[in-house]
Amino acid sequence: MERPKKKVRYEMEEEELLFLKLITDGNLELQEAGKDMFIGHRAKGTMEGYNIVQKRFKTFCDETTGLSYKVLGIKEVSRYVIDCKIRKVPYSYWMKLKPAIVKLLDIRNVDKDTVFTTMVDKLIQGGKREASEVDLQSRKWRPWHRSA
Repeated sequence: MERPKKKVRYEMEEEELLFLKLITDGNLELQEAGKDMFIGHRAKGTMEGYNIVQKRFKTFCDETTGLSYKVLGIKEVSRYVIDCKIRKVPYSYWMKLKPAIVKLLDIRNVDKDTVFTTMVDKLIQGGKREASEVDLQSRKWRPWHRSA
């Protein structure tokens, strides 16, 4: 018996929806098929992880004076990266941060190198390093192999 696929909790970006509407001329069957294809282009867990980062990034931009989610520029991303350090997000979140925002940039046809400059990448690396040290300190040591 074939097991049904689990539904992915992924909300399509506005740009993705607009793209589908544009190319399908309002055909709902084509739009649904296209939506399934957008959702299926990455693993379920990856899409859900990216979606969490993207939602938090949007909320951060909306709630922070002087930032705009629609602009999605170096200032917005840099400030968000610094905020992640202040909030002490875990290492696993740091690992999703850049790929999730790069996905947004790809959807908007924005060159990622205009946002993820050397300086922004250094901020992310510093955040990852600090979070990994915290994660290591909180883990218990478990001997995997016993020496004879």
